Amino acid sequence: MKKLLSIVLSVVWLCMGVCFAGCDKTSVIPEGNYFVDGENNVFSYTESDIRDTYGWIIDGDILNKDYDVLVDNEYHKKHFLGVSTKSGLKYSSLSMGTGEQRTIKIIEKVLNAEPYSLVLIDEIDLLLHVCALRRLTEKLNDLAKAKNLQIIFTTHSLEILDLKEYVGLQYIDIQRKSNGISNMLVYNSPNSDIIRNLTGGVSKPINICVEDIYSQAIIKTLLRKYSISSKVSIIKFGAATNAFSLIAGQHMSGTNLKNWLVVLDGDRYKTAAEKEVQMKKAYSGTESDIEQRRNEALNCITQYNLPENTAPEEFLYKLLIKCENDNEIVRTALSINAVNDKHYLISNIKEQLQENMDTLVSQIVCMVEHTDEWKAYISTLEDWIKTKIDI
Repeated sequence: MKKLLSIVLSVVWLCMGVCFAGCDKTSVIPEGNYFVDGENNVFSYTESDIRDTYGWIIDGDILNKDYDVLVDNEYHKKHFLGVSTKSGLKYSSLSMGTGEQRTIKIIEKVLNAEPYSLVLIDEIDLLLHVCALRRLTEKLNDLAKAKNLQIIFTTHSLEILDLKEYVGLQYIDIQRKSNGISNMLVYNSPNSDIIRNLTGGVSKPINICVEDIYSQAIIKTLLRKYSISSKVSIIKFGAATNAFSLIAGQHMSGTNLKNWLVVLDGDRYKTAAEKEVQMKKAYSGTESDIEQRRNEALNCITQYNLPENTAPEEFLYKLLIKCENDNEIVRTALSINAVNDKHYLISNIKEQLQENMDTLVSQIVCMVEHTDEWKAYISTLEDWIKTKIDI
């Protein structure tokens, strides 16, 4: 906190001047404060061309308005900002929307600021449409470069994430402790906790797609290990063939696949050639870049490193019965002499113990995770998850 304050104070001391835009009591003039009653109480319009002074509003089209000139409205010796449009419409700040008033006021403050000044704007996005916020940010960036200004503003809008080419972003998080002491933390990039605080909720940034409840349980165990369960949505897609249709559909719809992973059990479509055949069936097309698109989708598909001719559940079962732990899970596993389908080995243990699959797999993983076989089995998936910890 002291370091942050010292940096800000140093900046202020070095600047020619400090001005505040959007956070003083004259920023917005409520229409209800003034009214016209009777023919003697009329506004006197004095027009002055604002193309030179306020060209940033007209030429930049920040508010999507066809402004032509700035109007000085005088009423009872009070002056109010007004505009005249190219379509012939004239109105004062009393009739403007508060977002329009505020935008013009901000531009006015910045235009009148001395070179090398520090300009502070509180909640720049307040009452602004998203498109207007983008255009205003772009023009403030141009003005800052032209006049050597440092413009610092606050916002609660996540739209600012798309404007990184114009602004340097820092995220302030106030953490309050039970003893009443608050800590201010400053981040250079957002994380899911910050977004949750800003929005009151968050769509999880990471998506992992799995075949079945068994694979889902393994994924959940890994996510808990690295404390990122709150950041991951787990999607079950069923049969292995559905994996290719799922990720192809996401890619065709324009989804950013950077944080998507599709996990095959490892007993089907193990080779790159087998995966390519399936992707061609799911992702059809004759465009010149179709191969590139298919490869981008294929890059999202991985698998457990399963031994040849072994079902996933059979692999975990064999590791389990090697354990020296004399507990109920191991004893139950050893009591299973034969099953018609080896995919149901773990399910049989679950049914006999009346245990939740997530809980059962988590307990089994705790018993086998020290083995080299298990580490090799999950290595590709675990390496990917570790790259997502700081998202």
